[in-house]
Amino acid sequence: MAFIAPFDVRLFYEEDNSNKQVVQPDVLVVCDRKKLSDGRSCRGAPDFVVEIVSEEGSVKKVFVTKKAKYEKAGVREYWVIDDEEVYKHVLVDGKYNETVYALDKDLRVGVDILLGCEISFREIVERQLRQEGEGDV
Repeated sequence: MAFIAPFDVRLFYEEDNSNKQVVQPDVLVVCDRKKLSDGRSCRGAPDFVVEIVSEEGSVKKVFVTKKAKYEKAGVREYWVIDDEEVYKHVLVDGKYNETVYALDKDLRVGVDILLGCEISFREIVERQLRQEGEGDV
């Protein structure tokens, strides 16, 4: 199942709720329905997470802090999207392998853990270009 923020994720879920650390990824996919027992949050690591860098202050948070948390928790695939690039991290033997793609309207990237799923960035890039053009007026 796929979700968008706001949707709480307790990466290191404990039955007694002793771990209070909660994150809210921009987009997430959870394959194990047992992790969604209350329908309002995820209890444990999602399988796929996308974070969108929206401002300067979030760069360190997304590229360092959240990446380390997601890797430690076992999120199998973690993407970061900024204005110019897509950073794809795939978990292999407990560590992320990173591939970087230039963000353009012809970019199509497969989601490794979701066989047959491919994300096209055409609409995202075209919307971004329209917004930038409106700012020039």
